[in-house]
Amino acid sequence: MLVLLYIVLFFFCLIGLRFHKEYNIDYLAVDRCNAVKGFFLLLVFFSHINQYIIGSGYNPTFWGDMAYFRFTSSIGQLMVVMFLFFSGYGIMESFKKKGGEYVSTMPKKRILTTLLNFDVAVLFFILLNLLLGKIMSLRQILLSILAWDSVGNSNWYIFCILVCYLLSFMVLFLYSLFFRSKSVYIYALSPIFILSIITIVVLSYLKAPYWYNTMLCFPFGMLYSVIRKEIDSFAQNHYYKSVAAFIILFLVFRYIPISMKGLIYNMESIAFAMIIVFVMMKVESDNKWLRWMGQNLFPLYIYQRLSMMAIYEAPGGKDFIGSFQILYIVICFICTLLITSQYHRWQIKFS
Repeated sequence: MLVLLYIVLFFFCLIGLRFHKEYNIDYLAVDRCNAVKGFFLLLVFFSHINQYIIGSGYNPTFWGDMAYFRFTSSIGQLMVVMFLFFSGYGIMESFKKKGGEYVSTMPKKRILTTLLNFDVAVLFFILLNLLLGKIMSLRQILLSILAWDSVGNSNWYIFCILVCYLLSFMVLFLYSLFFRSKSVYIYALSPIFILSIITIVVLSYLKAPYWYNTMLCFPFGMLYSVIRKEIDSFAQNHYYKSVAAFIILFLVFRYIPISMKGLIYNMESIAFAMIIVFVMMKVESDNKWLRWMGQNLFPLYIYQRLSMMAIYEAPGGKDFIGSFQILYIVICFICTLLITSQYHRWQIKFS
């Protein structure tokens, strides 16, 4: 019964959970953000592995299994919202502290580091495809290196985050050149939002909606960094009203019958991010495992499909998955943890 996995996840996440009666001013500290990322990373894992379970021909008939798949499907792209929000928030926080000095490191430490480590993962998937006898075109391989195509690996999120890094770098670089005052950040945020919206519209003609329908959460995270003092001041006096307002906004955007090239879903994603942020103001997780997973987001996210794909494509793999879904999930989860524990051996870093 696959729904048991979510029941186990629920009780696992209760470990180390603490509720604050008063307003928690450190709600966006790194370790707290890592715990939230770890939680959503587990949901991403379930979402990805479900694709292979369904692909194996498994047809859920028990109500618990159907509930498991429906719940995962209903969350959809909201699983990655906080990854983008925290990334945008972190970049703006660093820029506010270090200014142009930080911006000058972005091409190497943010963009190139992410791309090269992603490409190393792509090589692992290419090797796996060769071992499995799967044919890949040269065009597919080359585009996979740029995260525009895939050889079995996850790619759209990496493409999205690289675009966000690139846009923020370009704008912040120009901003640091022309504006000595570091207090008028709106001059940096406005073009980032505009360029992000333009990118979303362009991608809507080239890719499926999931490539772009959460992208605005990144610049929104940057905006939150800029106006956080005002939000904190308001939230301390109107906490529950604010939470209710964002829940209403979330529901409105979720069920409005228009898409507008993914912009409506982006608004829904931003409302969801704000709900999670407001929960973080009162709820804190001291779960060391969740924090570890959030800290190791990149390898856990990028390499999780490796074992999923290896078993799925192996002779008799689909029959095994169709008969032993939970065992398949456990094996893939353990393999992903083992790969992550060794990731430091081939990780590319720039000083």
